[in-house]
Amino acid sequence: MRQINLYFRDYSSDQLRALDDAAGSSSGVVRVDVWSDHAEIVVDSQAAVQTCLDRLARKGFVFERQTVVDVGAENASGAFEVSIKGMTCRSCEILIEKRFGSLPGVAAVEADSATGTARVKFNGDRRQIVGQLGSALSGTAYAVATVGKVGSVAPVPVERPSVVEAAGYLLLASVIGWIMVRTGIFASRATPNGQVGLADAVILGLVAGVSSCIAVSAGLLIAAVGRARQNGRSGLRLAAFFVVGRTLAYGIFGGLIGLLGKILLPSPLVTGLLVAAASLLMLVAGLELMEIAPSWLKRALPAMPKAVSHRLTDLGQLPVWIAPGLLGAATFFLPCGFTQSLQIYALSTRSFGGGALVLAGFAVGTAPALLAFGWLAGPLASGSRWRRPLLRAAGALVIVMGLMTLKSGLTLTGLPLTFGSGTSTTVVRDDQAAALPAIVDGKQVIKMVIGANGAAYEPDTFTVQAGIPVRWEIDQHSRSGCLAYVVSAPLGINAPLGYGANVVEFTPTNPGRFVFSCSMGMYTGIINVVSGK
Repeated sequence: MRQINLYFRDYSSDQLRALDDAAGSSSGVVRVDVWSDHAEIVVDSQAAVQTCLDRLARKGFVFERQTVVDVGAENASGAFEVSIKGMTCRSCEILIEKRFGSLPGVAAVEADSATGTARVKFNGDRRQIVGQLGSALSGTAYAVATVGKVGSVAPVPVERPSVVEAAGYLLLASVIGWIMVRTGIFASRATPNGQVGLADAVILGLVAGVSSCIAVSAGLLIAAVGRARQNGRSGLRLAAFFVVGRTLAYGIFGGLIGLLGKILLPSPLVTGLLVAAASLLMLVAGLELMEIAPSWLKRALPAMPKAVSHRLTDLGQLPVWIAPGLLGAATFFLPCGFTQSLQIYALSTRSFGGGALVLAGFAVGTAPALLAFGWLAGPLASGSRWRRPLLRAAGALVIVMGLMTLKSGLTLTGLPLTFGSGTSTTVVRDDQAAALPAIVDGKQVIKMVIGANGAAYEPDTFTVQAGIPVRWEIDQHSRSGCLAYVVSAPLGINAPLGYGANVVEFTPTNPGRFVFSCSMGMYTGIINVVSGK
């Protein structure tokens, strides 16, 4: 094979396209790569060299310099671009880069879910490599759409839901969310940390288990199971090892993140911002599932360097008996919007148990899908006509959960979203105020019980006078949950509560209606501050 190198300058985009068309239609041409200042044309014989040059001369092309060198098919180099159906997230990029990168002759792969394309650099027979791209993605939810020059391939159009369809999914998710709140599922007190509790984390895990977020984890599992089956081992048993290692790692690392939050003791404002950041990542994950996330939003999100993710996926080359557990543990560090949101949230829990249960609960939620992947060694129902509607409905539910979490975060910052609940910071008129509390030893005394008779706060509304110290006597009946703290950023309250009798003191300075809450902003009450009489 021979490669013609043509050098030129100041060619317009129309001239570059014309050059590509003219060279590509010449007899014997294997590959054409046209750049801004040169072109590389690989042909299959010396006769094809002269044929191509003569054709370009007849078309009026003039070059500053040209060279012809011998190359073997194994030494030809260049790059092309591929548009890929189904690539929507960072995890998709890692898996596709891994699959394409394993093909003989491929030097490097750079996938971009924001555009739905991948750039492939190669040192070999381009036609052979292109012919293997489809088989490289077999057994996944992805498919090659088109192949062409770098910069010339259009992304695969995303089949977005209509406005009516999206509204329907969100309405359904809102009803489910309302039922979860009313029944206590979304606010389970059996968990040590408020709004995103164990039940909610498991639900998020179930959703992630059928989304593209699980793609890399499932790919690693399938690779490990495939190697194990070659050695006569049970795929389901190794999948169980993978899930156990994953759950333990998520629990341990989640707990350490929560413990770090306890050591740092973030203020209610910082905690609220962390919760709000976690909710925003949940919202983006939901938008991706519904296929309505804009490409600029995907690029704006922080993510772990791909080099680290690829190193972690290389753990699949470890011995068969140790790989599944370590691979499962390593998935904690792989890119996934759900995982990132809960990792940030774990920091705000300020406890080892809180962070551990939230992340371990998420891992448990993904377990059914991963076990099924291990059993079948392939994706579940990737071609099912129900897959897209179910994913979109799940995405809508994640968006609703994200909005609820955002509400909690904003409550902690002192900027609550009230949705008509009346928990605002507007001024309360003196003539609307209830009876003021008794003053003992120069302090206003108010009393509250937490966690008794099925109520979070009893009572949950107080009226005090500005400028006079307040002694808040709190009888704590709840041994767990975000109720272990009472916070109010506007009033400067951030107090841990032990079981039994507690006293919190503060002095309100400005009249108004102020929200207090648990440490996660889930349970709320109101302190009305009126001016002195």
